[in-house]
Amino acid sequence: ARSVIHQAQDLFSRADSPCHLPDYLGEEETHIMLAHVHLKFARFFIQAGDGKEAERALWKAIELDAALAPAYADLAYVFAREGRREESVEAMARASQLAPEDHTMSERFGEIQASLLAPQR
Repeated sequence: ARSVIHQAQDLFSRADSPCHLPDYLGEEETHIMLAHVHLKFARFFIQAGDGKEAERALWKAIELDAALAPAYADLAYVFAREGRREESVEAMARASQLAPEDHTMSERFGEIQASLLAPQR
């Protein structure tokens, strides 16, 4: 499954990709749409336990849409799982700043904070 995801990532990342988006979409809309694709890739890698690939996909999503709060929330989760506490807190703060009214994100932060407070192995 990972090789399929890598092939899909490569396909979406190439400028000459046959995955042609509709002409009526502007550059900003295209970037937002592709950011969500990379967010989905990242979530696959999170589920697969591959933090390195998840982080790479999340940074690509953020590069395409710097206001994508769920990407920062997922980045906080990846950092927390890797014991990167300061980076996790920074990513959580950024996600909160971008989506202060998102209650599902507040629940996710509670889970992340609990993992940050747990003793490191």
